[in-house]
Amino acid sequence: MKSMFVAPLTDRDVFKTQSPALFHLSDKELMIALAKQYYSDWKVEERIRLGFQPTLYTTDKIEEYEESLYDDSYFDFENFVDYFWDIEPHEYGDKGWFPFIINNKDETKLVIIYLNRDAKNLTDYPEGLKAYERFFNADKSPKQPTYFDEHYWSVKVIKIKTADILSVLDEAYRYLFGGDTD
Repeated sequence: MKSMFVAPLTDRDVFKTQSPALFHLSDKELMIALAKQYYSDWKVEERIRLGFQPTLYTTDKIEEYEESLYDDSYFDFENFVDYFWDIEPHEYGDKGWFPFIINNKDETKLVIIYLNRDAKNLTDYPEGLKAYERFFNADKSPKQPTYFDEHYWSVKVIKIKTADILSVLDEAYRYLFGGDTD
C-alpha cells in the first residue's frame, strides 16, 4: 500500500520541466492555462465565454449542449506538456482537486486546482436539473454564468525553492521506507 502512494515521490521528471512562461502567470491565469490542457470541464468554460451555454431547459437543447462538449478541437494535443503531478488519482481526482508542478530555474510552484462539482443548495432542484445548476435556477429560468466563476473553480499556488521541496520528498520517502529515493 505504501508503494502505491509513495511511488510519485521518486518521480523527479516533473521537477525537471522548465516552464518560465507559465511560472510568471498570475494564479488565475495559471489555473486557466492548466485547465485548458487537462480538463474537459474547460469546454464548459469556453461555451460560457462564447455565450453558447444552454439558455432553455428543454431535452433537445440539453442534448445539443452535451454533444458540443465532446468536440476535442479545443485541445492542443501536439504541444502537450505534462505538468500534472500524478500522486494518486483515486485520492484526489474524485474529490475535484488536482496538483501540478511548474518550475523555473531553481524555483517550483505547487499548484492545486480545485473544481467544486458539488453545488450547494440543490435540494430545491428537480433531479434532471441538478447537473445544470450553474445555468438554470430551480424553476428552469436561465442564469448568467461567468467565465471561470470562482464559485466553481479555485486555485492555491505555493512558491518554494525546488531543492527544498525535493528535500521534503526525500525525507517523506525515508520515513516511509527507511531508504533513499535515488
